[in-house]
Amino acid sequence: LFGQQFAQLASDSSRVYSYHLTQPLSLSSTCPHQWGVCHGTDLEYVFGKPYGEKSFWRHSWRDERLSVDMINSWTSFAKTGDPGEMGGVKWEKAFPSGNNGIGSHQVMVLDVENYQMVKGYFKDPCEDFWKARIFV
Repeated sequence: LFGQQFAQLASDSSRVYSYHLTQPLSLSSTCPHQWGVCHGTDLEYVFGKPYGEKSFWRHSWRDERLSVDMINSWTSFAKTGDPGEMGGVKWEKAFPSGNNGIGSHQVMVLDVENYQMVKGYFKDPCEDFWKARIFV
């Protein structure tokens, strides 16, 4: 919730884009696949581990494709301030102009087989839970 509130405040003066990585890395020495997506897994994709690593065990084609897509989007954002598209889906700002509130927070879901922009992605599971406990 705090990260979302900070992103919303920053979006008034900056370009803010948000994502949720849902595709676990098929081979990881730090996070077993059965745990799903662990903290920091996005760094392995951004720095090209899935296709740059030369070993007997190969990462899946999904890992390789997501790594290339993330590198391209992060590079585009660094150059232009806009991450562009992933898998043909336009990456929209986290808080579009005129939309206020965490419920309007949009995220790009990062999964090679189902890239999508989703509005209010974190609202139900996070916002209501924390607001009731912290902002009473």
